[in-house]
Amino acid sequence: MSKKITITLAALSCALIFSQAGLASESAQPVPAAALKSSMTVSAAAIQPVAITDNRYQGTTVNISLPYSKDSSFQKIQDFFSSNVARSLYAHLPYYTDEYGQINPFYLKNGYTFEEIKNIATISDFIHKRMNREAEARQEFSNRYDMVADYDVTLNNSNYLSLLQSVYTYSGGAHGLTVRYSMTMDRATGKTVQLNDLFADKNYLSVLNSLIDGQNSDIHFFQKVRLTGNEEFYLTEKGLTVYFQVYEVAPYAAGFVEYFFPYDTIAPFMYKK
Repeated sequence: MSKKITITLAALSCALIFSQAGLASESAQPVPAAALKSSMTVSAAAIQPVAITDNRYQGTTVNISLPYSKDSSFQKIQDFFSSNVARSLYAHLPYYTDEYGQINPFYLKNGYTFEEIKNIATISDFIHKRMNREAEARQEFSNRYDMVADYDVTLNNSNYLSLLQSVYTYSGGAHGLTVRYSMTMDRATGKTVQLNDLFADKNYLSVLNSLIDGQNSDIHFFQKVRLTGNEEFYLTEKGLTVYFQVYEVAPYAAGFVEYFFPYDTIAPFMYKK
């Protein structure tokens, strides 16, 4: 059955509720149906979820899990996640830096195969296993190294494929640090999308910013958070989550700062759920 994007009476009612509640400005009303892209019509029955399997390397100091699919449209996501892991591994291998201590750009290429990742991980595990053992012999337990990379498929349906990756590294000091990476693909086009690509109404930011005010009220922020459209995000079956890295908008103790927007609230402003 084809899904055609239209602005329904329910959508207009929802926008009216936003206005009455002070949640959206006048400029954030849904655009006329004629202005929507007719190319966004999608045949849901013809698009099946992407089959994804887990590629795993487990060592003593390095543990890696990466997504893999035979679907050619998945290759960009696969390369992106693999490159993030390779970059993290190389950043803590002293033998792969130049004379100025900078990582050789040759080792930051894209498109690593999992065999290449395993080779890098094996070298890293060998080096850091020995270094950890020597540090423990000196009772320098804060100088250990550990690295864990994992991922979640947060949404996989006929409209979007969305994945979230976490790369944790401890290389000494008071605590380690986790970095998140995410990528979302439009199943109809096979292209990866940015936050603004999800919305038919280009004034969507005023709506999203009005909805974040009631969230994370217990967190001490460096300054008031306002979305710009360049934020990292992922999709789930229930809604959109925009997130900020550790330290980006709040102290370390706050962890990852997330803002959740349920489809029930933002669907009238989107191309498709």
